[in-house]
Amino acid sequence: MFLYRATASVIFLRAQYLFHFLSERKGSSLQ
Repeated sequence: MFLYRATASVIFLRAQYLFHFLSERKGSSLQ
């Protein structure tokens, strides 16, 4: 169970970073 939670948290952090990166690129391309 602990391993599952750790993996889920890592995936969540990666997705959050990826979303932030994409939003940054989208904003820079709009300007």
